[in-house]
Amino acid sequence: KQWYQRRVRENKKRLLEFIKELSNLLFYKCLPVMDTFNQRVKMSKDEKLVKISELEKELQTYQKDVIQLQKKVIKLQDEELSAAKVVAQTVEREMKSFSSVVSSNCAAAMAPSRLQAVIKRAAEPPKKDEETDR
Repeated sequence: KQWYQRRVRENKKRLLEFIKELSNLLFYKCLPVMDTFNQRVKMSKDEKLVKISELEKELQTYQKDVIQLQKKVIKLQDEELSAAKVVAQTVEREMKSFSSVVSSNCAAAMAPSRLQAVIKRAAEPPKKDEETDR
C-alpha cells in the first residue's frame, strides 16, 4: 500500500510538472506573440500573411509539444494502472493461499475421528493423577 501511495505521489508530481510546462508555453510563448501581432496590425497585407504563416508554424510546434506531453501523461497513467493491477493480483494470490491454508487446517481440526476423541475424553471421569497435576 505504501508503494502504491508513493507511486501516486510521483505521478501527481509529474502531472504538476506537465501543467507547469503547458502554462509556461501559454504565458511565455503564445501570449507575447499575440501581443506582438496586435501591435503590428498596421502591417501591410503581405506582411500580415507572412506573420500568420509564421504563427501557424509556431502553433503547430506548440501543438506537437502538447501532444508529446499528453503521451507522457498517458504513459504514466498506464504505468500506474499496471502497478495497481500487479498489487491486485498479488493480493488475490495471497488471499487464495491464506484461504487454502485455513481450509485445510479447519478440515483437519474438525475431522470426525478427532471430534470423537475429544468427546470421549470429555465424557471420561478425571483420573486422580491428573487432578493432582492441575
